[in-house]
Amino acid sequence: MMNRMASVRLKCLFLATLLALATACGESSTRLRNDVSSSDSANTEYKLRDIGPGGGVVFYVADSPFVCGVNLEQTCSYLEVALTDGVAPSTWKFPGVQAPFGCNGTALMSPAERETSLEIGSGNWNTSKIILQYCAVASDAAKIAKQYATASTKSGDWFLPSRKELNALCNEFFKGRPGPANLVDSCQGIPTGTSRPLINGVTWDFVPNYWSSSEFSSGEAWQQSFSDGNQRGFERDKTAYLFVLPIHAF
Repeated sequence: MMNRMASVRLKCLFLATLLALATACGESSTRLRNDVSSSDSANTEYKLRDIGPGGGVVFYVADSPFVCGVNLEQTCSYLEVALTDGVAPSTWKFPGVQAPFGCNGTALMSPAERETSLEIGSGNWNTSKIILQYCAVASDAAKIAKQYATASTKSGDWFLPSRKELNALCNEFFKGRPGPANLVDSCQGIPTGTSRPLINGVTWDFVPNYWSSSEFSSGEAWQQSFSDGNQRGFERDKTAYLFVLPIHAF
């Protein structure tokens, strides 16, 4: 009787061991598949004007990874811009809805933070700082950009570009074109009457003025005209109604 009970216990222990091994193997396999999937995504290389993972057009490819993210604690290599304004609240061209920068009269950043806010990779950080302020409302440019989403991205993934990110977009689409040199960075813009670029089947009929997420003072913020490349901060009141270009870093 004792031998029979011992045999039963040994069989139960053996089956339990097999079950544990099978479970562990299954979990390991799942982790491996997930790791491979993540690795494949991370290792994908994009070229300028490719369609990015968020469904936008890639307009910036870094020579080396840059700091990015809501806390400037991640690294990214690319920037893409919303492809269409067909899904509200993206408002990158007529007849889109223009928006104020918001928080007029409130200093959102310290002088040192304003310097940081200009750089490539700072747009998401800037936008997050803006929308967390008590003075920010849903109709402001930063919140409109943050609400943008696509089939492969969610609200919160996109943001209002920094001054240099906005200039990089202007420069990619209009580099080599004539225009006055009244600018801070490098884009010469696209003069009125010049044919607009056709990219992935979309005619990029940009309008003159777009908000960046870079604050100039408590009452002013940086914007850029895509007509002549001019960037203004000292004379662009936060209450002005300008257009919004959501972008995404990855």
